[in-house]
Amino acid sequence: SDFQLYSNTPADFDFKLESLARDFQSLTEFAEHLAASVDIVFPVIHGQFGEDGGIQELLEKYSIPFVGTGSTECRQAFDKYNASLELNKHGFVTVPSFLVQGSEVDESELAQWFINNHLNFSSGKVVVKPTRAGSSIGVTVAYGVSDSLNKAKQIILEGIDERVLIEIFLDGGSEFTAIILDVGSGSDCHPVVLLPSEVELQFHGSGAIREKDAIFNYRRKYLPTQQVAYHTPPRFPINIIKSIREGASLLFQKLGLRDFARIDGWFLPSSTNVFSSSEDKIGRTELGTILFTDINLISGMEQTSFLFQQASKVGFSHSNILQTIIRRSCMRFPNLASYNNLSGHLPQRTKSQQPEALEGRQGIRKVFVIFGGNTSERQVSLISGTNVWLNLQTFDDLEVTPFLLAPSVDHSSGSHSEKKDSD
Repeated sequence: SDFQLYSNTPADFDFKLESLARDFQSLTEFAEHLAASVDIVFPVIHGQFGEDGGIQELLEKYSIPFVGTGSTECRQAFDKYNASLELNKHGFVTVPSFLVQGSEVDESELAQWFINNHLNFSSGKVVVKPTRAGSSIGVTVAYGVSDSLNKAKQIILEGIDERVLIEIFLDGGSEFTAIILDVGSGSDCHPVVLLPSEVELQFHGSGAIREKDAIFNYRRKYLPTQQVAYHTPPRFPINIIKSIREGASLLFQKLGLRDFARIDGWFLPSSTNVFSSSEDKIGRTELGTILFTDINLISGMEQTSFLFQQASKVGFSHSNILQTIIRRSCMRFPNLASYNNLSGHLPQRTKSQQPEALEGRQGIRKVFVIFGGNTSERQVSLISGTNVWLNLQTFDDLEVTPFLLAPSVDHSSGSHSEKKDSD
């Protein structure tokens, strides 16, 4: 019910799924149901399966139109290490990093990496993070070779990820995030970057965490806090804001992204010189260095997310910006392209109008908003998906259905591979 969606966490009503939910015996059966029931899918699953190419690959296999980037590009961009290699290949400044894979790691190799990057062997400050967890889950600060290696192994042992990145901590920098919208026609990509937001960490009182250890983690992103302030536009020089927008637009094109995305990064003033070898790379300016560090294929879409914060600065309401994204997505598919020819200011349904009365009308697109699933970000996905569903259903030319995916039955036992595949 609406009450449950607004007031509870997924776990509070998961026990009812056995009696209430529709049971699909396999992903194939699930995809066949979608293919027969929907015009276009709007995936709002954050993290694994939603942003790593999983659901996109399934939808592509059954030729089901969907909003957002394709599976191959999602896989490339979601993995932080692979994305960094790709950015470096295209000429962008990247943060020096060391990849830890599995439990057996040569400590001497990591020690050499510390030396190469002018970091103290026992106290050099780094960030340790999973490559494919999404939304700052498992991200922590470490000091020196031994501490960073232990924290990397801990992430692997906890099952968060099998691959972990160790990166230089960007002292003296300011974090930002930018929303990119593709406003091109058909297969032509024309990304427009909205005004970025600066993320400022703030600390109050004697019990606050030491600022030198602070990072914009999962808790600060999604839970009520007085430790974060957002500035849109950022408090950067105008030329830096311009360079961020130009760089994010170019990155969107180079990585083959579609419809919309959120790209996070850092601005390091010229006084912070840790990238002397990257003078000719994209992101170097007279005023400092711009780095793009994280690509979010499905930006958060809860009511106060960056997507809506930045869209509001150019006059978009929640429903308008979501409709714009859907319209752009439909233009890529010949059978749905006519949707773009409909009025951009459609009348909203009155309370007396029932969805059943709209079924026979031409031009209505059936949209499934799919959220939830087995991801560690399921709670955020629930809030985002609910918000997308409620805002899109106000348009008369869209018939929108919320589709909450339950967690799979069992992913804990490695001896049941066939069962895991069917789940």
